[in-house]
Amino acid sequence: MRVDLKGLCNATVTRDEFMRSVEQYRLSAYVERWVVKTSLAALARGAVKASPGRSLAIPLSTQSLNEPSFLEFVVNCFDSAGVAPERICLEVTEGSAISLDPQGHRFISVLHGLGAQFMLYVDASGGLTVFGMLKILPLDYIRVDGAV
Repeated sequence: MRVDLKGLCNATVTRDEFMRSVEQYRLSAYVERWVVKTSLAALARGAVKASPGRSLAIPLSTQSLNEPSFLEFVVNCFDSAGVAPERICLEVTEGSAISLDPQGHRFISVLHGLGAQFMLYVDASGGLTVFGMLKILPLDYIRVDGAV
């Protein structure tokens, strides 16, 4: 079967549409591996500049956090890029934090122990779940979506 892709290359896809497709086809871990590797490489070569005391935020999904090989992949990326973990802030949504399995908790614990920062992204209309997350996850920041 052939598919004609002419005209599709110029199509505009919103971030939300793209992410819905990525999640629907369970491709989050692949996309996030590319984002982590590319971001760390860009930081290492100076293509992305973070002011002293600032870090680059990278959002992660539950799928990636709970994947057993993702922790080793991220640690290897830090090592190969030569970027200190302190220069990165990994962002986890409240929904992802609730869905973490033991591997996801280990991921956060190990990388936080290496110096990476973690941010919990909270929907302001979501309720009080965030307070439970504060007790069980090592978090450095909370980002609240103000849209209600």
